[in-house]
Amino acid sequence: MASEDRLKGPDQPKLCINGCGFFGTAANQNRCSKCYRDHVLRKLEKSSSSSSSTVVPSLSLPSLSPSPTTSSSPPPASSVGSKATVNRCVSCRKRVGLLGFTCRCGSTFCSIHRYPEKHQCGFDFKTTGRIAISETSPTIKADKLDERI
Repeated sequence: MASEDRLKGPDQPKLCINGCGFFGTAANQNRCSKCYRDHVLRKLEKSSSSSSSTVVPSLSLPSLSPSPTTSSSPPPASSVGSKATVNRCVSCRKRVGLLGFTCRCGSTFCSIHRYPEKHQCGFDFKTTGRIAISETSPTIKADKLDERI
């Protein structure tokens, strides 16, 4: 009889030890996947809180308290101002949003003024093209064939 119980035991799935109603596995310490994940997260929180609590007492608290109060007020005001940037076409001042086209001259344009001919672009495309071709093309020199001539 005892040998029959041993044979049936491993074949039958075990319920989660937390009692949630799902089946657990031996790889997850007889917990279901959700309970095992929660268990691991709690262990990590305990280990991180214990390591941070050992670091905090070694620091001097009076030197830390004045600096956060003085530096906390100015940064939010500057970050709010930088987020309020609106993209507009340089030629017609039309709001372009996400569809703005950035030219090589560095300005943003709408779909009508995106071509260099339409917005009188000051960027020199010919010179830039010549430089790019000269950098990418190898210099071709003929071998000196003095003995063959």
